[in-house]
Amino acid sequence: MGYSLLILSFLSNTVQAYLISTVLHMFLNNNELDNIEWIQSVSFRFFDINWSILLCSFIVWTIGRIFRYGSFLQEEYDATV
Repeated sequence: MGYSLLILSFLSNTVQAYLISTVLHMFLNNNELDNIEWIQSVSFRFFDINWSILLCSFIVWTIGRIFRYGSFLQEEYDATV
């Protein structure tokens, strides 16, 4: 989950622009799309980082590592008793 959020933090704006473009192509004509001003301003920024999702991915990754180590300690405790 942490790795997925990490990838999403780098690609969130690109995915968002692609989804908007795809949905509008489904509902509107290509000729009508060229006339809409805000569609012309959408750009694909490949390396624009969403810092809040990046921080969230590190937190989720850290919690996952803590639980993995806790599971290891529990298995060791169960094996010694």
